[in-house]
Amino acid sequence: MKTQRRHELQTNKLADQIGVYLQMVRPYQKLILYGVVTVAVLGAAVLFISSQQQARAGASWEDYFNAMVEQRPEALDEVAQLHSGSPAALWARQAAGDMKLMTGASLLYQDRKEALKNLRDAEKNFSAVEQNAAVYPMLLQRARYGLAQTYESLCEVEKARDYFKKVASAEPNSALGKLAQRRHDQMVGRDAERWFAWFEKQEPKPPAGVMPAAGREPQVPFDLSDLPDGPDPSFPGVPAASGESEPMPDVQLTPPEPPAPEAPPAAPETGAAPQPAAPDTPPEAKPEPEAERSAEPEAKPAAESDPQPAAEPEAKPAEAAPSESAPPAEEAKP
Repeated sequence: MKTQRRHELQTNKLADQIGVYLQMVRPYQKLILYGVVTVAVLGAAVLFISSQQQARAGASWEDYFNAMVEQRPEALDEVAQLHSGSPAALWARQAAGDMKLMTGASLLYQDRKEALKNLRDAEKNFSAVEQNAAVYPMLLQRARYGLAQTYESLCEVEKARDYFKKVASAEPNSALGKLAQRRHDQMVGRDAERWFAWFEKQEPKPPAGVMPAAGREPQVPFDLSDLPDGPDPSFPGVPAASGESEPMPDVQLTPPEPPAPEAPPAAPETGAAPQPAAPDTPPEAKPEPEAERSAEPEAKPAAESDPQPAAEPEAKPAEAAPSESAPPAEEAKP
């Protein structure tokens, strides 16, 4: 019972204290309400502004990267003007200065007027970055190094030394600082000054022929119909190649006629014995009956073989068949 009573007494004391506080705050409840609303509105405004800044920052970086893809200083200048005051704008000016510096340095050996124009544009971009990049140390040193290179290309030796020394002093242990210190030491001395004085007076001439503008590709004509024809690859006695191939003449290759086979000796019509084959040398002529000599004056061999030598025109083979118009030999009478 005592525990329960004690608990009730504590509860009553807490309620009494809350009531006292409410009575004390009641005259200021409107002010408190206004304060709470104000804090909520300010919080919402801060969130809205932060989101807008993030959106603008994202858009500026997107435009910067798109301009870097194009690799045109004019596009980077547009980004710097559109998003002025943003980190992307400073990096855009730095990139535009680097491009102008590279173009101007390469044109020093071809066209001095165009080179000086690009170098002055690079100087403006680097100077703008140097003035607004105090909160970005790395970007600041890069801009100063670019200014040093620009003044070196313009043969302004004193300014180039000063900016190389600034970079080397600001970052003595970095790669950029060591490179700046090395370049500063190379430009110290009268030999370097004489060389820059000599180089400043040079007036190089552009190479002969049509050269493309800086940063542009050579202009190639689209109409290639006027190009000269190629050399004639034809050989003497061979028709020249053309669009349509000429038909080949029909050549019929006939094999040579084989020699006629020798005719077998004709058998006599009556049962006479066959005579032996004639030797290579004609035998001596024997007297024959007058009827046979008159009946066989024009007898020739049935099948001519190889022609006989001209020295023996009158030799005739003994096996020559009798002419059809001549009467049979057995009917002739001596």
